[in-house]
Amino acid sequence: MFYTYILFSTSLNKYYIGSCQNIEQRLQDHLNSRSKFTKIAKDWELKYFETFLTRSEACKRELQIKKMKSRKYIETLIQTFHKKIPKHRYMFGYFHLHKLCFTLISYFQPHLTNIILGLVKTLNNAYKIT
Repeated sequence: MFYTYILFSTSLNKYYIGSCQNIEQRLQDHLNSRSKFTKIAKDWELKYFETFLTRSEACKRELQIKKMKSRKYIETLIQTFHKKIPKHRYMFGYFHLHKLCFTLISYFQPHLTNIILGLVKTLNNAYKIT
């Protein structure tokens, strides 16, 4: 699972947009000065994230948001996101639930595909469709 995320620093009054595979570890990297741009502040907060199945999708979305070059666009994304999750303190709870759902989908998808293919094959045999 891959993420596009937006961080905000109150002290700098700036947003940071990035993408990664492990959002919790990446936030810790930002808070512990392991990122060139974000090391100048220690108060970065996760304000927004989107989940993707591939790194390329997450990178494309990151570039799309950056190309907008619009603080208003970023703040609209965040407002829309927080309407779905009204309490900020629940964001990481939501994040973990979201991560669990994608993990389950990723795990069961091959099994479901085989079951569906088996059903289609059975139906095709039953109706003599080749």
